[in-house]
Amino acid sequence: MNILIVDDSENTRDLLQRMLKKEGHSVVAACNGVEALEVLRREPVAVILADIMMPQMDGYRLCQAVRRDELHKQIPFIIYTANCGSPADEKMAIDLGADAFLRKPATAATILETLQRVMSRPRVEPPPLAAERTEAQVMQEYSDRLVTKLEQRNDELAQLNKTLSESEARYRLLADAAEDFVTLNETEGPWLYVSPSYYRVTGWTPEEIQSTDWRTRLHADDLPQIERTRAANLAGETTTIEHRIRCRDGRWIWVESRCKPILGRDGKVQRLLVWAREVTERKQVEAQFLQAQKMEAIGQLAGGIAHDFNNILAAILGHVELARISPPDDPGLPESLNAIYAASRRAADLVKQILAFSRRQEQARHPIELHVVVREVVKLLRSTLSAAIEFQTNVTRTRTVLADASQIHQVVMNLCTNAAHAMKDRPGVLQVELTEVVVDAEFAQTRPDLRPGPYVSLRVADSGRGMDRTTLDRIFEPFFTTKAPGEGTGLGLSVVHGIVRNHEGGITVESEPGVGTTFHLYFPVFEASVAELTPDAPPVPVGHGEHILFVDDEDQLARLGETMLKRLGYRVTAVTNVLEAISIFRAQPDAFDLVITDLNMPVMNGTNFARQLLATRPKLKIILTTGYSATLTPEMVREMGFRELLPKPAEFQVLAETVQRVVAERNPT
Repeated sequence: MNILIVDDSENTRDLLQRMLKKEGHSVVAACNGVEALEVLRREPVAVILADIMMPQMDGYRLCQAVRRDELHKQIPFIIYTANCGSPADEKMAIDLGADAFLRKPATAATILETLQRVMSRPRVEPPPLAAERTEAQVMQEYSDRLVTKLEQRNDELAQLNKTLSESEARYRLLADAAEDFVTLNETEGPWLYVSPSYYRVTGWTPEEIQSTDWRTRLHADDLPQIERTRAANLAGETTTIEHRIRCRDGRWIWVESRCKPILGRDGKVQRLLVWAREVTERKQVEAQFLQAQKMEAIGQLAGGIAHDFNNILAAILGHVELARISPPDDPGLPESLNAIYAASRRAADLVKQILAFSRRQEQARHPIELHVVVREVVKLLRSTLSAAIEFQTNVTRTRTVLADASQIHQVVMNLCTNAAHAMKDRPGVLQVELTEVVVDAEFAQTRPDLRPGPYVSLRVADSGRGMDRTTLDRIFEPFFTTKAPGEGTGLGLSVVHGIVRNHEGGITVESEPGVGTTFHLYFPVFEASVAELTPDAPPVPVGHGEHILFVDDEDQLARLGETMLKRLGYRVTAVTNVLEAISIFRAQPDAFDLVITDLNMPVMNGTNFARQLLATRPKLKIILTTGYSATLTPEMVREMGFRELLPKPAEFQVLAETVQRVVAERNPT
């Protein structure tokens, strides 16, 4: 068939032409009714497919003209429109003589089926037509119908706006009066709403909030967790986390934030609604609980620590005595020296474990391998637990987790000492197991703290007296305890629960009276890896005659430091009196390439001593050494003017590398 397409849209004409030609029809096109009548005069047409709204002559008037033309009045006429698709429009088209009425967009199958239907229909004389209407009359009818529709739509919009205004007023009243923080922001863009309580508590002004990146007001240690949570929000998940916000006066406050994604019509996240409340006071109380529980655990471990230290000292003293009475050429002398060295290393490691466990500090999470931490705690516990308890361990190597090693120490220590207490005065079995597991969606649904994915699982089980359901329901409450007065505070398991939750993990407990108790702890796998230690020690770096002022109030340590540094190729002036050291330095301030000073000394500590030297020579290189400091970090030490922090006792290799690194360091210009 030769089909005439009449439409002022070039895209529509092209689409219909391709569609119909694909079915084997020939197609001729016109962009309005006037052009269509010209086509009808030139060539035969089997079907006319016309739009309604067109310039010069619309589809209605074209249909009228075709039906009044004796040559063409039998040609099937199909109206194909998008703008006028109401039942009234369809009735008008049929009244004017159209054979069919199609609404855009229509599928190819629908168009072809309509063509086939109108072509197969017997042709009869069309009914008499009404008097031909002018274009002005047709447009007036369109206008009247459009005005009616617009009035109806305006009434609907007015009612909708009224409802929305009332809803917004109620919401703002609630949000403005709340003590909690409420914010609404685009996923990428400005904050659309910030409740007054946010400004009252933090001190930031609306202008400062809008002109700065929100990340600058968050604690750097919390940002990785917040970024992971934000990614989950953008994927449509609702989350709750705890983090810190910096106030305008520099204070840090803790908040618990719940973020709910708001979806657009396309189903994608467009906005984020955050409802947060300050929990600074609660976090301070938790920190006090944490420290109190640590001290309780330290008290429980005192006997075991003393046992370990006595064994270490016995090994050192015994081999020292052997070395003293052995002739210089005794082949057993190196063996004694190696044993002394190994025992000393073990003592140093034990001190580090105790300090890490007892130190009161902010949570600092880093990628760690849990099996390393768990094995250290197990080793420390073996000498503490009763000989009647059989200790079974299965600690396999696992992928890394983002955790605070000191807090993991505390968790394992607490669970194991509780297990031992449950088997008090009776033989029993204590099991510690570390493996990797994958939490599926079904398991996660029954445990709200967990999400599907890979976890490192810590299992601590005992064959003790167990707990009934009433006790089991309360074990994570602060100060709840089944121990007798004087045996414990009841803080342990509540702190364990808080630590696991802060590590974005979960904890489950199974217990039965007379059978025992099993704890399962889940820590999410962190994808980053921990660098492997190189098995071969690097060569010991040596100096080239640089002059070092070494200051320590302990005469033996001053002499030892002098000897070790001289072995490394340095010139050394060792002093035990800090005032004498100042006098020596001021007499020749440019004679020294480096100063190494202890922190805790009588008369003047290492920090004030360094200030005295730097006042004379601002770019002097100084290394600070200390046996213990709960507050100093390498970053703080650098801010105080020191180049490095060297903890005691320092191994020969570490001393050599630290000194060589500082000596070679360039002074800032």
